[in-house]
Amino acid sequence: SWILPTLVTGWTFLYSGALRAGTGFAKDALGYVWCNVSALNSSGGAKAGGSPIFTFPKGYRPASPLSFAVSAHTGCDPVDVAVTGTVSDANNVPNGSHIHLCFSFLAEG
Repeated sequence: SWILPTLVTGWTFLYSGALRAGTGFAKDALGYVWCNVSALNSSGGAKAGGSPIFTFPKGYRPASPLSFAVSAHTGCDPVDVAVTGTVSDANNVPNGSHIHLCFSFLAEG
């Protein structure tokens, strides 16, 4: 089943009030984590590059740092996932802009 992440302050779900099936993250029987989260910067200001969006819990984290290209307000943004589980956009994200986190990776251990 899908787990809805706790977004860092200043981020909200893009589809508030109507969270769709399959929103969040899940781990399959082979140990792959699947992420499908659409987030909106609702902080009132720009989010600096590297600012966290949410953190995967233990058991859902990668063994080494990863980067993904995802759909965003600019067309395509680089997103980083640290071994600590922190998910962050490498670029600045203006207030009112969105990012679609849709990627998968093999979880640690």
